[in-house]
Amino acid sequence: RMALDTIAVDGAIFRDDRTVRCVMEMSITGVFFDAVRTIDGAFEVVQPVDELATQVASFVLTLQSGHELFFDAPTADSSGTLILPLARAGRGKALIQVVIQDNGARGGANENASEPFFFELTVDGFEVLPPFTLLPSLTVVDGAGLQNFSEFANVAALANLANASRDYLRFVVKCASTAPGMFAHYPSIDPLGTLTLEVATGFSGQSYCSVQMGSNDASVSLSLAQYFTLKVLTRPQVLSVVPAVSDPFTATQVTIHGRNFGSLLSRGYRAAIYGNISVFVTTPYTYTIRGMKYSSVRWEACVGGAQFVGDEQLLCNISPGAGTRDVKVEIMEQGINRTGTLLGAFVGVEMWLGGTAEDTHCQAFGAPWPHRQEAVENCGLRGFISSGPGPMHLPPKVDMARLNISSSIRAIVASKGRVFMGGSFAQVNSTRVNGIVAYDRQAVRTLALGVDGSVSSLQLVHRQRRLLVAGGSFSRGHPSS
Repeated sequence: RMALDTIAVDGAIFRDDRTVRCVMEMSITGVFFDAVRTIDGAFEVVQPVDELATQVASFVLTLQSGHELFFDAPTADSSGTLILPLARAGRGKALIQVVIQDNGARGGANENASEPFFFELTVDGFEVLPPFTLLPSLTVVDGAGLQNFSEFANVAALANLANASRDYLRFVVKCASTAPGMFAHYPSIDPLGTLTLEVATGFSGQSYCSVQMGSNDASVSLSLAQYFTLKVLTRPQVLSVVPAVSDPFTATQVTIHGRNFGSLLSRGYRAAIYGNISVFVTTPYTYTIRGMKYSSVRWEACVGGAQFVGDEQLLCNISPGAGTRDVKVEIMEQGINRTGTLLGAFVGVEMWLGGTAEDTHCQAFGAPWPHRQEAVENCGLRGFISSGPGPMHLPPKVDMARLNISSSIRAIVASKGRVFMGGSFAQVNSTRVNGIVAYDRQAVRTLALGVDGSVSSLQLVHRQRRLLVAGGSFSRGHPSS
């Protein structure tokens, strides 16, 4: 017979008496800490009257399966009380064998013991939720994608246990933010205590969050709420760099324009001057492996460090370098690294312009000289060359070389800070050059004695661009003296 959680066995235990065998089921709730659960009157033995005064019945329990649910073997006392040493956070089924025996005279094997019967014990659910703790605060950066913070919620009672025991639990997270729409993925905590969230790009501020524990089957009321503060810092943004063109052969100071270089939004506090900020620029370099030269780029910090001007402006002295260059602003503070990068922010380029100048009255520089001039006429130079961009600490510009070239420039090629010009000119600054000349922004340099005509094409060839090839309307070059 069975009443409530009581398993009753009706019958005597001597071999010549009838024994009723039963397979019963019992369900109980588990515990989050090792604890002994007792069930009074779980077993009841009805003995014949002639045995009551002389013999005592007892129970022998043998665990067949579900050993992980107990920290010690289940037993039962002589009164039929079931004693279950439940292991912490155990969930599952156990099969237990029960044999009833007495202390009567033994006439043969097993005369004093019943045949075994079995019952299945199911441990599921918990009457009381375990305590948990939270990290009180967390600081994150916007636009960093989906972020996971393990052990953000800590349930000590579940340490080192299988996930199956944790799956019974759930966390309910609710947040109130200073900026609506802050989250691209709303904060959530899984049964292992891992916090998952994603902050949308461009957001900053704070979010105040409550966390409650409950059960997946809603059989247990939610726990009292605990709270944490989520601080969101926005990453710096690089919008433009001035000048957009730099000299590839000299150091250049650039001004970086953007947002969130130093402010309450990006730093979480206010200050007149902000530190812990760095600017990096890609710089080209070459290296040799087994005689072969290769080119690559690397990040280099500002020469002398970045200079903070304001939340939207930084100054940086960059090292020389040619080609397209990227800029990265990095803030390392409160143990959080946040960066903003602008690809192709500016270009290091060697730029030379040459030709002839014309206006209404002076015509081309190749025109006869001198000629009649109007009173307000400004004919400019006879032939010219310009270079750019400007040197360090100066705004971008084109520097006029102010060379007095006797006629037109028809070809120009530059290499490593020096420009080669060819054309129909014979002289540059009163120096006889005969159609071809080199200029390094400081002085005119002749190439032997030039050619006996005009040059219309120039090319630098060979592996190291060391060979200058000239073409044009000439029959020979003049030998040098």
